[in-house]
Amino acid sequence: MKGKILTLILIFCFMLLLFAQTNESIFEAYVIHSPQPEDIVAAAKIIVADRGKMVYDRFTHKLLVYAPRKEHALIAELLQKTLPTGINIQIDVTINEMEDSSVSKGSISGSVTHTKDTRKNSKSDIQINPALNVRSIVKTGRTTQSLVVSDGSAAIIEIGTEVPFSEWLIKFGRQHGYIQQNVRYKHTGASLRILPRIIDEEKGLIAIKLIPELSAVNEEENNFATIQFLNVSTELILHDGETIIFGGAINNKEFYDKFLVGFTKEGIKKRIQMVLTPRLIKTKK
Repeated sequence: MKGKILTLILIFCFMLLLFAQTNESIFEAYVIHSPQPEDIVAAAKIIVADRGKMVYDRFTHKLLVYAPRKEHALIAELLQKTLPTGINIQIDVTINEMEDSSVSKGSISGSVTHTKDTRKNSKSDIQINPALNVRSIVKTGRTTQSLVVSDGSAAIIEIGTEVPFSEWLIKFGRQHGYIQQNVRYKHTGASLRILPRIIDEEKGLIAIKLIPELSAVNEEENNFATIQFLNVSTELILHDGETIIFGGAINNKEFYDKFLVGFTKEGIKKRIQMVLTPRLIKTKK
């Protein structure tokens, strides 16, 4: 009997020790590979809840977690499911640039009429006809580039290092809460962030999200900032090899009419139109 009681006590102590180890809080740092970590961070917060502490470091893209081992196991499983697939996405981008400039040319024409009467008096009439001819010239340019992006990663297309309507865009950003009211920016540049992801590999369906961005220098702190206009982002659903023309979303026409414009080296405004073609590229295992 004493032997059985001793055995039960040992089993009970072992279970307590195992339970204590299972609920022991430990620290781990996890790298998030997704270009949109917000959803992953939100899910991790639900897992940890009030049983631990968690911080996301945006500079190193690491999730810092102090929690019991059980929660760590769930977070590791979550991150494993969000790892990129073994397929890359090649996006062929053709950028059409349209420059519109005006050329002015002035000219003066005239005539002289000379008359003489019988009293030997002469008279001259001079008529001058000034003219100003304004001629509009439209120039087009085309550049092509290929971007290879892993599933769930991001790439950037530069629109222009100088933005003609930067003041309007910054005001738009303040109205929608992207920019603090008391912060002033200078040296603004524009770009489109491309976020492709595979929806259905068998059917070759690809979703491409385009997020407009402004890159600027904060005048007060003299540091670099990137401003994303998420509420006017556009998501396109395309098949493998399908081509689409993107010149801005219809629902946000006023924004893109200002955003998809840049300056040439000569200081002439140019409007941007892009032709996108995604292709699936399977990587070797």
